[in-house]
Amino acid sequence: MQKNQVFKSIKKKEWNSASRFKAFCSIFIATVGGVGFFPIAPGTLGTLVGIACSWMLQTNFNRFSLLLLLIGMGTWAIKEFNQMTQSKDHPSIVIDEVVGILIATLSCQKNMVHWVTIFFIFRFFDIFKIFPVNQVESWAERQTNPWTQAVGVIGDDIVAGLEAYGVMVFLEFFQFFPFL
Repeated sequence: MQKNQVFKSIKKKEWNSASRFKAFCSIFIATVGGVGFFPIAPGTLGTLVGIACSWMLQTNFNRFSLLLLLIGMGTWAIKEFNQMTQSKDHPSIVIDEVVGILIATLSCQKNMVHWVTIFFIFRFFDIFKIFPVNQVESWAERQTNPWTQAVGVIGDDIVAGLEAYGVMVFLEFFQFFPFL
């Protein structure tokens, strides 16, 4: 969905400066600075933004710190964005992809083969919703509380990130990358 369509779908209400700022912040965070408004594969672009952030952070402590911050801020932003657009999991929301790939990259070393591999593994789990990702997503769709909906939206990507992390640890344990 294009950016102008998102803004047209926002409920009509009186906007004061505080509510405009809150709306701006939630849209900015949920769409990762507008990346979610890209018309083709916004989730993949969000994942690439997450990979770039993780690559720059260098240490797992920094990645984990950012991860905790983004889970909290992202959940709030998703809740606000969904309420504004009257949706449950708007396609422009990509902060969940950033969170998921940050989890997956906790297993990555500074090697380009690892980073490319984890990107494709994470996208596989995120797109095809392999169990239990599909269970978290279906739970989120049944929720009526905006907070639990937001937790479910970000939760399915957290689970996909954990699955990708597990696969990468497995591949490294059995020395799938012996040439590195």
